[in-house]
Amino acid sequence: FARVSNIREPLETDDAAADFAIEFIQELCQRIRIPPTLTEIGVTSDQIPALVKSSRGNSMSANPRHLDDGELTAVLEGLL
Repeated sequence: FARVSNIREPLETDDAAADFAIEFIQELCQRIRIPPTLTEIGVTSDQIPALVKSSRGNSMSANPRHLDDGELTAVLEGLL
């Protein structure tokens, strides 16, 4: 991450590093035109249960933090 984001010096605190990473990802998403909300790509709240169910068999298996269905639902609802 440090290489692609051009970090030259270590950041002073974990919070500073986290803030930098968040800002970097937000700017990257803007540059490559990834919409900031699911609503912008046509997802509605009634589709969230199906999204949660379909997420179990793919890339979620490599996520370093396991999310149960309730947690994943909350994340997706927050992205509407």
